[in-house]
Parts: sequence; C-alpha cells; structure tokens
Amino acid sequence: MKAKHFFLFFVFLFLISTNVQSQISSPSVAVSLTTFDGKLFMASSSVVYEFCHGQWVKILQMNNIKQIEGGKEGIYINNGTLYYFYKLTYLIPLNITNPFKLFYDNYTGELYVTGNSHLYIINCSRVIASYYIPLSFCYVTFNCNEAIVDSQCGYFIFFYNGSEHLTISCQDAFSGMLFADGKFITGSFDPRGLFIYNNLSVIYLNKIWDIYLRQLPEYNITLVCTKVTPCCLIYFKGMLYISSLQGIQVINLENYQSVYYNPCPAYSMIIYNCSVLVATKSGIIALNISSLPIYTLTIKKVGGLYGKVLINGTEYTFYNCLKLRLEEGIYNLTFLNCSIYKPCINNEVINLNCNKTLTIKYVGIPEELSVIIEDLNNGSRYSITINNQTYFEDSNIVKFTLPAGQYCVKIDINGVTKTFIVNLIQDEEIVINAGSFYLTANNSTITATTTTHISNNSNNSLSLACYIAIALVIVALIFMIMVIRRRQS
Repeated sequence: MKAKHFFLFFVFLFLISTNVQSQISSPSVAVSLTTFDGKLFMASSSVVYEFCHGQWVKILQMNNIKQIEGGKEGIYINNGTLYYFYKLTYLIPLNITNPFKLFYDNYTGELYVTGNSHLYIINCSRVIASYYIPLSFCYVTFNCNEAIVDSQCGYFIFFYNGSEHLTISCQDAFSGMLFADGKFITGSFDPRGLFIYNNLSVIYLNKIWDIYLRQLPEYNITLVCTKVTPCCLIYFKGMLYISSLQGIQVINLENYQSVYYNPCPAYSMIIYNCSVLVATKSGIIALNISSLPIYTLTIKKVGGLYGKVLINGTEYTFYNCLKLRLEEGIYNLTFLNCSIYKPCINNEVINLNCNKTLTIKYVGIPEELSVIIEDLNNGSRYSITINNQTYFEDSNIVKFTLPAGQYCVKIDINGVTKTFIVNLIQDEEIVINAGSFYLTANNSTITATTTTHISNNSNNSLSLACYIAIALVIVALIFMIMVIRRRQS
C-alpha cells in the first residue's frame, strides 16, 4: 500500500501483560517449527527432529533446510532448491523449482507453495493446480471460503469454488497476512506495520488501484505501526503475535497496544500445546500472554498551541484532548515543551486501575524583555506598563522575565506615552531615546510594533539630514570648480 502523500504515524506502549514465558532446549539452532499429527517437529539447517517424550529425536538429515511445514499425511521440506514430501520413512521430491514459502491450508488439507512468481497447490505429493502471479510477494493466508495471495498487482483471491478475484493493486506488502477477530490483517514492509481491514467487504470490492494513507478512514482501515516487520503473524487468545528477524512483538487487538517485545531475531512461529512457540537464535521460546483489564486514560490540555507527552517512553502529540485505551498498570508520563509553551507539570506517575482523567496546563516559556532608555537624565523617573501592570523606574536599563506571548508595552516619560506591541518569542529589546519624549507634544501617544529590536532616536534623523546637506554642498563645489577650469582653458 503506497504512502505518497500522507504519513500516519501510530505508536505503542511497550508493557508486559500477564504472560508466561519459558524456553525449550534444542540440540541446535531451530530455523523452522511445525506440527503434524499432534506432534512437534523442529528443523535445524541440516536435520529434522521430532519432539518425543521430552526429547528431540533425529528423523531426517538434509542440507540447507529453510522451512518445514506439516500437512495432512506428512511433512513438507524446503531446502531452497526443491520441495520434498516426507511420509514415515519415504522422502519424495516434488516437481517445483526455486521455492520460497510453504503455507498449509487447514480448511482443505492442501499445501500452497509460492516461488518464482507462481502459486502451486499440492495434495500430498501431487501438484493439483498452479497459477502465474506476476510480482508476487509470496505470502498466503486462508479464510473458510478462499485463499489470498499478495502481490504488487494486488490481492489475488482464490475461492474454493474455483472463481478468482483481484483487488487493491500496488499494496506493496511483502509481509504476512491472516484473518482474525472478524478482520483481515496484512503486514506492511513500508510503512512498517499492520493494515487492519475492519470491514471485510473492502477486499471483495472491484479492483482498487491504490489506497493512500489519507484514504484509510474512507475504507475503514486502521494502520498500526510496529517495531517488528510482520513477516509471520499468529492470532492466539485475543493477541496478535508478530515475528521477523527484527524480533518478536505481541499486540492486543482490542486496543492495538503492544504488550510484549523481544528484539531477539525470530525464524519461525507456531501454536503448540496452548502456547506460541518461537524459534530464535538462543533457543525456542514458549509464550502465553493474557491481556489485563483495559481502561481509558484521558489527558486534557489548557493553554498552549498543542500538547506533547511521553508515556512509558512513547511520544504522543495532541491538540485539545488525548484519549488512550490502555491495559491496567503503572504509567510514567513526561510532558514536553511545545513551541514557546511549557507544561506546568513535567512528570506524573499514574496507576491506571480505572478510567482516569488528567489536566495539564501550558504556559509560555520565560523570555527576557529589556527596556533601554538612552540619554535619560540622572534621577528622572518614568513608568513602564506591561499589559496593565505598571512599574516605576529610574534606571536607564530595566529587564523583565515574562512568559512567551504578545505584550502591550507603554513607556511614559514626562507625561508623554509611547506604545509598543511586542511578540515575545525570544529575548527582546526596546531601545528608545529619552529626548524624543521632550520633542513630542504633551499627552500624545506614539504606537510602534516590534518583533526583535526597537530603536527611536531623533538625533539619528538630524545627523542624517546634515550628512545629506554636506554631500550636496561638496558636489556643488566640485561642479563649480570644473566649470571655472573649462572657461580658463
């Protein structure tokens, strides 16, 4: 799915839910896991093992094993060059070259093999159908009525009744897919995450050439960005397990909150014995994660342009109000400066055991406003009024520390007032000559606007006029001398 105009960014909290994690020892690094006839099988790069009575038993040796997949009557093996069907002690090569991935359809008992822009459907050791799918990304998933293959041309849907359908071109997934909780979920390589089709009817519409990120609400699609590229997806007990070489992540599908993350590269993932088994470099991890109660955390903002908060390290930006549905737990909130505004509270720790609301106030970041009166007579007093607050001064330099914002500054000397509108977004100066107040009629008001520096000095104007007059006299003298010399010559 291409993101040509907009980027939707959705982030998660990485918390640990109630979970059971254990590790199963293995004789070597597992590259693939599968089940067949209720039994667990593991493959290293050169050996296939069966887990029997708590021990791994070697059943087959083969070079360069990439993947094993349990079928209806045996195990399928991919060594990157050919496919093999293993039944009891028989190893049968299949007439498929350049294989990529194996997907077993539990609905029909058939194996789907992808590779070299083709899809092959296999029953035991016999290829019963093949399809040419140009630009295929070689990932397959199944529903009770059809199999779906992704490609750059779109999602190819092969219905079990023999009909076909193509939809949503240029979705650029190159990732896993599945149906879960009444939704169609497809992984995405760029942007990295999940596209969740909340309305299944979208994938059965007439061909859609592109769905841009700005159009997601139109099609009722949710983009969930992930820390892990979703190469393998498993839905188990309300949780979506994601794995790839970037690690393992578990997301609660009820609120899309990340509840588990492990950066350990994962090679394979299956469901076995009421747990999700993940083959990793350090061994086989068994996960069984259950969600905690979910509550709503509401953060309201007062003042400022927008709000920004880190919740357990994840940043959220909001304008008036932020509402998050989060699992029960302890959350560390850090409020950040936003433009020229800062929060009145920097940190807050919340025990979210019920629905809670927090109000945060933003005020302007303090900046320095300097008022400099040049040529002020010793002992002279004057007043400075800043937004109706009046200060009486006798020093020629006065400094104020004020929250960032717009201010109306009035300076009164000898009954003459000058007004300045200051946009205080950084340290500012108002520089003015006291003599200009004496040259102005009594009780008059002069208004000026400044954003950086203000300077009113009548002597500067007089000096400029003198310089111009002198220059004109010099030019006239030079001209007269040139005329006199011409006449003499």
